[in-house]
Amino acid sequence: MTYNIQEKMLPAALLLSVLSAPQAKANDETTLLKERYQQALPNIQEFSELVHRVRYFYPNAANSETQWDYFLRHSIREMVKQPEALQLSFALQQLKTVTPLLTTNQSSLPVPGVTDSVNTWYNFGARDYRFYTRRLISGDYQTLSNEGFFPPTPVYTDRYDGIPLYWPLYLPREQANSGSAYTQQEEQVSLEDPATCMAALSSIWAELTHFWPYFEQVDVDWANSHPRLLGACLKDSQRRTHIMRQTFTKLQDNHLWIGQPKQYRDVQGYSLPISLDYIDDKVIVTNRTPYLTLQVNIGDELLAIEGTDARQLVNSLKDITFTSEHIANSAAARSLPFMYGEPKLIDLTFRTTQGRVINTTTASIHRDVMGPYDRDDTYGPLLRHLDNGVVVFRAVDVTTQEQLQQARDVLQNAQAIVLDMRGYPSNLWFTRSALSLFTDRYTRTGPFVIETQRLPNRALPYQEDIPLTLEDTPKLIDAPVVALSDRTNISAGEHVLQWIQAMNIPIVGEVTMGINGDIMTGSVFGGFQNGGISYKYTGLRADQLNGDKLIGVGIQPDVKVSQTQASIAQKDDIILRKALEVLEQL
Repeated sequence: MTYNIQEKMLPAALLLSVLSAPQAKANDETTLLKERYQQALPNIQEFSELVHRVRYFYPNAANSETQWDYFLRHSIREMVKQPEALQLSFALQQLKTVTPLLTTNQSSLPVPGVTDSVNTWYNFGARDYRFYTRRLISGDYQTLSNEGFFPPTPVYTDRYDGIPLYWPLYLPREQANSGSAYTQQEEQVSLEDPATCMAALSSIWAELTHFWPYFEQVDVDWANSHPRLLGACLKDSQRRTHIMRQTFTKLQDNHLWIGQPKQYRDVQGYSLPISLDYIDDKVIVTNRTPYLTLQVNIGDELLAIEGTDARQLVNSLKDITFTSEHIANSAAARSLPFMYGEPKLIDLTFRTTQGRVINTTTASIHRDVMGPYDRDDTYGPLLRHLDNGVVVFRAVDVTTQEQLQQARDVLQNAQAIVLDMRGYPSNLWFTRSALSLFTDRYTRTGPFVIETQRLPNRALPYQEDIPLTLEDTPKLIDAPVVALSDRTNISAGEHVLQWIQAMNIPIVGEVTMGINGDIMTGSVFGGFQNGGISYKYTGLRADQLNGDKLIGVGIQPDVKVSQTQASIAQKDDIILRKALEVLEQL
C-alpha cells in the first residue's frame, strides 16, 4: 500500500481550529468567570466593606492574627460560586469563622460590666509603623471606655444584606479568644486573578477610608470609588492600571504612591536622556546628558514624542500622576522621559529658543549607564556671599553642629540675608536650630493633627493638635531677611516655610506642592516584589499657618515668581533676583 502524505494532512482551517481550541476554551472560561464576577460586584462590594470595618474594630485575637488580604480573596472566590441570592449570607458565615459575634440580635451580645476585663483596639494608624501604633488593648471596661482613644460605645450597629447587624467593640477577655484566624497564604499571587485584584484594591481603598485624615478637605466621592476599583479588576492590565491611578490621584495626596509588580510599571530603569518640566505652558528641557544630540539645549521646547504632541501627552497623563491638580502638569511632564521599559529608539521633535525645529532620534538609556547630566541641579553652597554684605544661607542643608556654628558666625556679620529654603531639608532638626537664630518668640507651624480612630469610617475620631515649634533660644540675627520657595518644597520643606511665615519673613518664589504630615506605608499580598501591591499615603493632617487647608493648595509665597523658558535656558535664578529686589525694600 502506498502512503499518500496529503491524505494524512488536516485541512488548514480544521488544523487551525484544532490548534486554537485549548486557547478558545480558556478564553471562554475567562469570559464566563469575569461575567460571574461582574454580576456579583454589588455583593462583593458590600461584603468587602463589612470585612474591612470588622477587621479594624472587632477586638478578638483571631482578628489580629488573620491574613486579611488572603481571607478576602478566598471569600470572594467562594461567594461568587453561590447563587446570587445566597452570596451575602454565605460570605457572612465565612467572616464569622474569624469574628463569631456578628448578629442580628443585639441582646445576644455580651454586655461588659464596669470592672470587667475587656479587649478593644487602639487605632493610631492602620499598623505599627514609625510612631504610628495599632494594638489590641486589654483593661477594665470603665477605664478604657472613658478614655478618648477608645470606642465610645460597646456595640457597633452595622447594616448588611438589608438588615441591621450588631457586633462588639469591646469583648470580655474570656470571649476575646473566640474565632479562628485565617492564615493560609495559598499559591502564587497574580493581579490577573479577579479575586486577588479585588481583595488588594479593596483593602487599600478601605485603609484610606478608615485612616486617611483629609476627606473633609478634598472634594472626592470616595464611596463610589470602591465599585470603580473593583470593576477595574475585570479589565485588561493597562486599563486597570489607568483606573487605579486615576482613582487615587483624585485624593491630591502628593505623598501617595501605589507600586504594582514590575510587569505593570512604566519605569524599568530606562529613560530618555533628558529632564523635562511644564513651564510657560510648554514642555521644556531642564537638563540633558551627552546621549542627546548637541543640537538640543537646555531651555528648548519638546514638541512631540513619536509624532504625538508633547502637551497632549501631558494632558493625557496629568490625572494619573498621584499629585494634586496645581502641580499635575509639571508632574506629567517630568514623567515623560520614563515611559520606557526597555532600550528603544525614540523619535523626538524640539523647537530651540531661536525658533528652529529639530527632528532627532535618541535611545532610551538605562540609568546605570546614563552618566552625568550637563547641569548641576543643586542650589549652591551652604553660605554664599553676594554684593553689599548680602549672604545667601541654605538653611535646609545644615546637617552638623559645625555647619550651624559656621552659619551663626557668618550671619551675625551679614548686612542682609536670603534664606534659600528651596528643596527638602537634609536634617529637619538642624534646620529648626538654624531658623531659631532669627527669633526669640514662640514660633510654631499651623495645625498638625494626629487622629486615633474610635469607630469605623473615621466617625468621632480622637484628634490632637501637636505644636511643632522652633527652639526657645535667644535671637542672634537681626538683619533684614527674605526667604525663597519653589515647587519642590514638600512636606518638611513646607513645614520649615511655615516657621518662616510665623516669623513674618517674606517668601519669594513658587507655590509649594501642598502636603505635610508623616507618611504611612503598607502592602497587600506581600507587596509588589511578591506580585501584590505596595503603597504609601499621608497619615497625619497638616494645615496652613492660619488653619486653612494645605493639601492640594500649597504655601502661597508673598511674592510669586516662577521660572520661565528663558530663565531655564540662561540658567538665570530669577527667584533669587526678585528676592534681592524685595530685600532692598525692607
